[in-house]
Amino acid sequence: MKDQILRLSKDTLIYGVGNVAQRFLAIFLAPIFTRIFSPADYGILDVITTAVALLQLFLILGLDAASSYYYFHTEGEKEKRQVLSTALTFLAGFALLVAVVAVFAASSISLFFFGTQNYSNHITIALFSVPFVVITAFLIDVLRLRFQAKKYVVMATTRVLLTAALSIYLIAFLHFGVIGAFWANLVTGLVTTLLGFYLVRDVFELSFSVPFLKKLLRYGLPLVPAALFYWVFTLSDRFLLTKLVSLNEVGVYTIGAKLAAVMAMLVGAFQLAWGPFALSVAKRKEAKEIYANVLTVYLAVAFFFSILVASFAKEILIIFTTAPYFEASKVVGLLSIGAVFYGAYYIVAIGVNLAKKTEHLAWTTGLAALVSIGLNLLIIPRFGMLGAAFVNSLAFLTSALAIFFVSQKYYPINFQYQKVLIILFFGVCLTLIGSFLSTGEVSLEVIFLKALVVFSFPVLLFSTRTFTTSGLRSFASQFPIINKL
Repeated sequence: MKDQILRLSKDTLIYGVGNVAQRFLAIFLAPIFTRIFSPADYGILDVITTAVALLQLFLILGLDAASSYYYFHTEGEKEKRQVLSTALTFLAGFALLVAVVAVFAASSISLFFFGTQNYSNHITIALFSVPFVVITAFLIDVLRLRFQAKKYVVMATTRVLLTAALSIYLIAFLHFGVIGAFWANLVTGLVTTLLGFYLVRDVFELSFSVPFLKKLLRYGLPLVPAALFYWVFTLSDRFLLTKLVSLNEVGVYTIGAKLAAVMAMLVGAFQLAWGPFALSVAKRKEAKEIYANVLTVYLAVAFFFSILVASFAKEILIIFTTAPYFEASKVVGLLSIGAVFYGAYYIVAIGVNLAKKTEHLAWTTGLAALVSIGLNLLIIPRFGMLGAAFVNSLAFLTSALAIFFVSQKYYPINFQYQKVLIILFFGVCLTLIGSFLSTGEVSLEVIFLKALVVFSFPVLLFSTRTFTTSGLRSFASQFPIINKL
C-alpha cells in the first residue's frame, strides 16, 4: 500500500506544479486587470467565461471519464490506442460543429445575458476558442492516463505563460479592453492544441471504431447531466448575481473566487492524480484501505490551506488588487470550504465509478443544483455575494453526501468516520473564524491572531489524537519522492 500512496503523492505533487501554474495565472493577472477593469468589466469577463465553460462541459459528453474507464479496462496497446483515437476524433468534430452553430447566435446570447448586443463580438471570439479548449483538455487527460505527469506540466506551463503574455500585451499595451482576454485565450488554445498533439503523437492512430464509440457514449452520456448540474451549482451564482444584484457585485465576487482558487490548486492537483490512480489500484485487496486513508489525509491537508487562505484574504487583496475589490474577502472562506467538499466528492464517489453506475452522478448532482438555485433565489436578493458563497459551499456538501450514500451501496468502504468528523468540525469552524477576522482592519495584532487560528488546526488534530507523531512519521516515510523531485 505504501507504494501506491507514494505514487499518488508523486503524481499529486507534479500535477500540483501544473495546476499551480494554471491557477497562478488568475492570481497573477488580477493585479493588472483590477487596475484596468472596473468591477462591471470584470463581471462581463466572468459571465462570458462562465457561459463558455457550460458549453465546454456539454461538448465533452462525458468522454473524458469514459475514455479513462475503458483505457484501464481494455487489454492490449492497440485497443487502448483505438479507444483514445475514436474519442478524440468524435470530440473534435462535435465541438467544432456546435461552436460554429453557436457563433450565429452570439448577438442573441449577448442580449440574453446583458440586455444589449454590444458584447456579441466578445462572445464570438470566446466561442471560436471552445474547440481548441475541448481538444486540449482531452489531450491532457491522455497524458494523465499514461501517467506522463511531467508532460502535463509542460502543457500547463506553456498555456499559462502564453496566456499571460498575450493578455498583458493586448490589454495593457494595445488597450483591447475585455475582448483582449478572449483573443489571448483563442491564440493560446490554438498553440496548446498543436503542442498537445506533438506530446502525444505516439499514442494516436488513424482509426475510428463505431463499436468503441457506442461503448464510450453509453458510459459517458449519463455523466452529461451531472456535468451540467455541476455547472448550475458552481457557476450559476454569477448569472443570478447579475440579474438580482449588479455586475459590480459579480466583479467583486469573481475576485473572491479567484483568491479561493488557491484552494482549487490543491483540489485540482489531487483530482487530476486521483482518477487514474483510483482506477489503477481498484483490483488490489487493500484498495478500500487506501481509499479510506486518502480521504482522511486529504481533508486534513485541504482544510489547513482553507483556513490559511480565508484568514489572510484581506492582506492578499490589499497587495494584489485595488480598494473596490477588498470586499471580496468576505466570500473567500465559504468558497474555500466548498472547494474542500468538491475534492471529497471525487474520493467518496469511487464506488459508483467502479460499479459503472454513473447515472447516479446525475441525480445526486442535480439535487445539489436544486439546492443551489432555490437557496440562491431566496438568499442573494438579501445577502448578495455572501449568500451566494454560503449556498456554494452548502451545494458542494450536498453533492458529496448524496454520492457518498449511493456509492456505499455499491462499494462499501469503512472510512475513518471519527477522524473525518473531527477534521470537518475544526476545519469548518476555524475557516469561518479566519474569514471573520479577515473582514476587519489589518494590524500586526490581528495578523498574529490569524496565525494562531491557522496553526491551532494541526494542534487540535494532534491533541485529539486524530493524528499522532508516530503516525505522522510513518506516513511521511512513504514520501521519499519529495527528495527526488
